[in-house]
Amino acid sequence: MNDEDEVGTLEHLTQSPGARMESYSFESLRDFHGMSERMGNVGEEQEKQREEEEQKEMERGEMEERGNRRQEILKERSQKSKEDLNVPSEGDLRREGEETGDQPLRGYRRLQPAT
Repeated sequence: MNDEDEVGTLEHLTQSPGARMESYSFESLRDFHGMSERMGNVGEEQEKQREEEEQKEMERGEMEERGNRRQEILKERSQKSKEDLNVPSEGDLRREGEETGDQPLRGYRRLQPAT
């Protein structure tokens, strides 16, 4: 097979239905195969880059979810702390009862003055 046959074969391949229409001129099939191999490597590199970007995006999403969950937990904890601060202590309830003359709540005993 000589170079003319190879060029003719290449033209036939590029003109066949469904073939990509890109304009490359090759002197021989050897050049064509070399070019397609280089293009294949570029395609693989682009695919790897896309996969890496997707992986990074997924990691960012997971980190964001963890961050959001952490914020929710911290918010819940601070809410609980605030609620805990709003609950009067036993001593506060006794003092309040003594000041107003109210009976202490059930379960709490009125402090007896020291004699």
